[in-house]
Amino acid sequence: METQMEKTRYFYSNNLTQKSDVYSFGVVLLELITGQPAIIRSSTDHEKRNLVDWASPIIARGDIQAVVDSRLEADCDVNSFWKVAEIALACTSPRSIERPIMTDIVAQLKDCLGTLTAAERSSSLEIEQVDSTPSISTQPLPR
Repeated sequence: METQMEKTRYFYSNNLTQKSDVYSFGVVLLELITGQPAIIRSSTDHEKRNLVDWASPIIARGDIQAVVDSRLEADCDVNSFWKVAEIALACTSPRSIERPIMTDIVAQLKDCLGTLTAAERSSSLEIEQVDSTPSISTQPLPR
């Protein structure tokens, strides 16, 4: 597996690459959406599990709700989680050649943020329209 080879290469050279940085960034994205640390420790059997190894197959089979931190679900749209999860999976691809470059990642995240901001503005506008709707008075009109 290429990631094992990369680990070995880093161990002997102490030289990180842009692709190893991208992998690390993907792990950070997974930490953000899952609320889990990079190494998950089981409380029952003291087993350690890699976050990427845990989250990737769950996301790949389409069960984003199973990995999203429940504290975030009320604050964000599920499509935003999907986008971040897709970026994280691309970043943590076992083959470094398949990982995107940071400029592409930043552009995708900005696009995701732009979509989120537009949705928030639209939602805010709808609330303002409801708030500014003239109210109907139940008081009798003066004669």
